[in-house]
This record gives sequence, C-alpha cells and structure tokens, in this order.
Amino acid sequence: MRDAPLDDLALARALRAAGARTGFWRDAGLRIRMYRGFPATFRGWRRNLASILGGERPAACAALAIWIAPPAVAAAALAAGCPGPALAIWAAGGLSSLVLRWSGGHPRWPAVLYPLPAMVAAVLVLVALSDYRRGRFAPWKGRELRRAAAR
Repeated sequence: MRDAPLDDLALARALRAAGARTGFWRDAGLRIRMYRGFPATFRGWRRNLASILGGERPAACAALAIWIAPPAVAAAALAAGCPGPALAIWAAGGLSSLVLRWSGGHPRWPAVLYPLPAMVAAVLVLVALSDYRRGRFAPWKGRELRRAAAR
C-alpha cells in the first residue's frame, strides 16, 4: 500500500476486501489542510487524477468537457459579438463555484475568477493523463510512484 498512488483509496479497498464497511463523513468542525499552497495542491491533484482518470478514457473526456466547454462557448459568444450568453455562462460558472466553495467551507471570493479555475483544472487533467501515459505519477512524500503500483 505504501507505493499506491492513492494510499487512502488502497486502504479503503483492502478494508472492504476484508469485509469492513467504508464511507465518507463530513465534520463541519474539523479542518484539515491537505496541501499547503498552489504547487502542492496542483501536484497532489495531478497524482490523484492520474490514478482516478488515467485508465478511464470516457471519464477523462467527460472531465475535460466539463472544464473546457463552458469557457470555450463563452469565448466563442464573445468573439461572435454576443456578450449576453458569455455573461450568462460566466454567472452560472461563478455561482456554481460559489456554492461549492461555500458548502466546503472554502473562501468564496475566488468564485468571481471563473473561468480561470476551470482552465487550470483542464490543464491539470491533461498533465495527469500525460503522467499516466508515461507510467509515472507526480512524486508524493518523496516517493516516485509508477503506474505498475496502481490498481
């Protein structure tokens, strides 16, 4: 399990294989900081997404479409001289971001930056898929993780 790209997922799978029940719980009073800063967050999610989406082409394409399509349509609307649809897409994306941030207890102000976070997420998915194809995940806790250790 030590070399699994998602050691928590590997632990949950091992527990379930042994007959234990697993699940997710949310504790509003609990604050855990998994990553410190943007570089660590990008590297951590890069590893996670490579492991989760790497072998799942339809899911990877869906994730990319979710992140890329709305900003692309908004840009096309602006280029065509139709600011109304672009504004509607920006508002819907910003509102979605706001709701997710609020429900997760995160700062809400970055919601106004939509679609920039969507573009960063799309780049993240592309980098993760590239890592998966190369057979290497982003380093984690000083360890080099290879695809052979996954799944």
